[in-house]
Amino acid sequence: MGISQSNPQSNTTVSTYHNHNILKNLNLTNSAMHVQTLKVVIFGCESVGKSSFVNMNVGGNYVSSAYDYVDNSGTIKTMEVNGVKFQFQILMIHDPYIINEFDLYDAAAVFFMYDSTDRATFKAIENTYLPKLQRCCPNALISILIASKVDKWPAPEVTSDEGHLTALMNNLHFCEVSSKDNINIQKPFVIVGDVVSKLIRSRA
Repeated sequence: MGISQSNPQSNTTVSTYHNHNILKNLNLTNSAMHVQTLKVVIFGCESVGKSSFVNMNVGGNYVSSAYDYVDNSGTIKTMEVNGVKFQFQILMIHDPYIINEFDLYDAAAVFFMYDSTDRATFKAIENTYLPKLQRCCPNALISILIASKVDKWPAPEVTSDEGHLTALMNNLHFCEVSSKDNINIQKPFVIVGDVVSKLIRSRA
C-alpha cells in the first residue's frame, strides 16, 4: 500500500505512493480531456453503512433501513477533482472470505468501512479485512479507513483517535462520514481523485 506520513492539521493522512501498476490504466496525455476510470472496492461488515454511503454518492438518497436496501455494487460515480474527470466503478464486499483476487487485481482504491458505534466491526477491519486484503490486494494505489455513522456521536464505541491510530499503523488515509447527515460523503473519492490527478500531472 502507500507510504504514509501523519498530518496533524487534517483528519486524513498525507501519503506518497510509489506503486505504478494502476498508472498503466490512466490516460496521461491531455488528462483534462479524458475521463479516468478507477475501480474502488469497499469492504466492511454488514450494516456498517456501505449501501447508504454508495447511495448518497451515486444518487443522493439516504437509505434509512435494511428494508430500503439497494445493492449499488457495480455502479458508477462520476466527479471532477483538480480539473480531472473521474468515473469510479464501485464494488462492495461484505465477506472477506469470498474475495475474488481477480476482482481486486486492478483496484485503484480500497475503502475499509466500520461502524463507529459498533466496536466489533472495527475489530473485524483490524483482524480480518486488513490482513486479508494486504495479501490479496497489495497494489492498491490508495487505501482509506472510513468511520461511518458519526452522526450518532458524541458517544461512539470507537473514538476518532483509535481510528487515526489504526490508519497510521496500516498506512491508510482516515475519514469520518455520516450518510444520514451528509457529512464528508464525497471526501474518500476526493482523496483518491486528488492523489491520482497529481500523479497524472507529474507524468504528463
